[in-house]
Amino acid sequence: MTTEVYHENREILYEKASRCLPNFPKKPTDFYVAILPHKKSVRNGEWEDLLWLRVRGKHTVAQVKKFYATAFGTQVIFMDGGSVVREDTQIRALNHLKTDLVALWTVAAEREPLGEAGASRQNILALQAEKSVMGKLFSSSSKHDCTLEHKKRRESQLQMISDLRAALATLNRRRSGSQFVIEDRYIPPVIKCTSCPDWTYMVASVSIAMVHVELHLESDSHKAHYLLKSNQRLDSPGSMAPNTAPLSASNPNGKITEAHTRELSMKAHTNYPGFQRQIEEAFKRYTRYRTDCTDCYTFFRNVIRVRYTRHDFPDVCKHTLQHALVPVLNGELRALSQGSSMEAKLVEGGLEVSCTICPAFQVLLGGVSVHPCLQIAKSHLKSAQHNANLKRTKKRHPSAPFQGARASSPLSSKTTFQIPDFSDSDGDLAPAKGEINTYHRAQTRLKRKSDISPREDDKVFNLLSSTTLLT
Repeated sequence: MTTEVYHENREILYEKASRCLPNFPKKPTDFYVAILPHKKSVRNGEWEDLLWLRVRGKHTVAQVKKFYATAFGTQVIFMDGGSVVREDTQIRALNHLKTDLVALWTVAAEREPLGEAGASRQNILALQAEKSVMGKLFSSSSKHDCTLEHKKRRESQLQMISDLRAALATLNRRRSGSQFVIEDRYIPPVIKCTSCPDWTYMVASVSIAMVHVELHLESDSHKAHYLLKSNQRLDSPGSMAPNTAPLSASNPNGKITEAHTRELSMKAHTNYPGFQRQIEEAFKRYTRYRTDCTDCYTFFRNVIRVRYTRHDFPDVCKHTLQHALVPVLNGELRALSQGSSMEAKLVEGGLEVSCTICPAFQVLLGGVSVHPCLQIAKSHLKSAQHNANLKRTKKRHPSAPFQGARASSPLSSKTTFQIPDFSDSDGDLAPAKGEINTYHRAQTRLKRKSDISPREDDKVFNLLSSTTLLT
């Protein structure tokens, strides 16, 4: 194919594509890509036949080719002018005219592109003269008519997308296991199933699309993907008949009903009774292992609101379990120091162990554990620096033995914690009417003033961590 025809094909296709650009927005890094289907030729095809895409500049021709094959069911070869475009070519490299418009034509992959017959020089000159005259005669009225027609097509497409969204939303609420979404960045729009990543459908009309969605919803492959995603165990991969009884604590392999699906998928909020009951049960289990904290009310308030979902329950357990271990550590540290000089407290990064006699001693532990903390405290209490500071402190206060910042254990008296009200009211959270009086189960162990062995240390730790929220 000659160079004149090479540029001629590009100019003809670009002229047809630029007559009426799509009006959907794009980012500065995006490009409008106009694709002429393989059943149309460059000379006979019109701008109405073009398939419009909005593609990022970093995407390759192979990605556009895959989308075209999904839309038309045909493998094609992309042509730019008169040459075959390599599949690893980025879209930004085809922006020859620097107008953010890429125009490509296609041929079926079953045959090699033969190109178009080269015209004689006389015909080429005549065609160029005809093109220049036609360009001058292309009035603003024809452009206006083209724009109006494209606007009507765009409005019709937006109405179809709106109707399709409403139909899919109704189906998702009505049917258990229906999780369909629509992506309107494609032309035509595409319906996707969140449970089946390989299933997509290009929309031609709303009624036909909903028929295909219903058929996919009843298919065995969708049921298998949905059950696997819902973490429901199956007796065999080929079995599509789950237990007919509803899912419950006594029947973990039961049928997931619509109520279960909504309860598990919704975020935490005060009007979701299933989430309220689980949070309240967590408070009742873990409150007896903790002491009061000024940050707890804000933390649990966020749990009840939309900031925490059911997947964040391990964070709730971790927060409450940390408060359960801090009194244990402080009791053991007081027993070791015999002067109430060692103290453990929760900070943002984890657990901080400090000594009131040695201000420079502050150790931050990433996790909350009894045994490592006691080992660090023992090493510090045996150090020469600590003994020197202890002697210096006793000389300043010879009349009374040294008492640290916390001479009495917080576990020696009752600690109370108010559970927030889980009512369905839209008002702010209010404390419950009653209070939970909590006593630590290991209180008698912590009052001892003698060191404990690592085996007893682990026994206290296991006692606190034995209760779990979700199994």
